[in-house]
Amino acid sequence: MVLPEMDMITLQIPSNSIIELKFSDLPPNWRDYPAPSVLAEITEEWIVSKDSLALKVPSAIIDTSHNYIINCAHKLHSKLKIKEVKAFKFDTRLRRG
Repeated sequence: MVLPEMDMITLQIPSNSIIELKFSDLPPNWRDYPAPSVLAEITEEWIVSKDSLALKVPSAIIDTSHNYIINCAHKLHSKLKIKEVKAFKFDTRLRRG
């Protein structure tokens, strides 16, 4: 299998424009694959509310890591700053056999 080329982008997000979802905010099955539809509902409500530019969510794969979802419709979207762009090298040992 040939993997697509990907980049890793480091963004500077205004700190007062991030809302964090904690484990306790999520349903017990939030790590299931495929993801439960309630996660899409939570995300859609957040996008429509425009309460924040970014939503910090726990990683389903790495317990100590987080992912950030950016709301491109938020009024502060133009305040995002790209700090770094570099090629992402996927370790092929992690792919499904």
